[in-house]
Amino acid sequence: MECCLQSGNAGGDETVAKIRFEFDGISKTVAVPAAPGLRPTLLEVARDHQIPLLFNCEAGACGACIVQIETISGGPGDMSEAEAFFLAAIGNGEGDGDGEGGSGARLACQYRPASDEDVCVRFASALCSF
Repeated sequence: MECCLQSGNAGGDETVAKIRFEFDGISKTVAVPAAPGLRPTLLEVARDHQIPLLFNCEAGACGACIVQIETISGGPGDMSEAEAFFLAAIGNGEGDGDGEGGSGARLACQYRPASDEDVCVRFASALCSF
């Protein structure tokens, strides 16, 4: 399944990250407004929008919330030390998901989308697998 979003702002002056979640043959796109301070993680966005993303520890140590990210536009969210360590340990090191059009494994509990980023997030819900 190909993920595709229209980049650009939908008429407002507010910068938003557009996140398209794809799971179990369903897709849902949400806009996350840029706000001062710490941006929400993908896991927090998923919970706020009743998207059934699996998770366990929320510290970047278990891998339950691993997702596949495709960057449509903007810069990829920064990688925390915990996320970089875990992904390197499972053989999916930093750099696999960087850059426009990049695709790679990330941890939803650690990934904080940049305010100008449009991404597609693929994951397995509790009801199915990749």
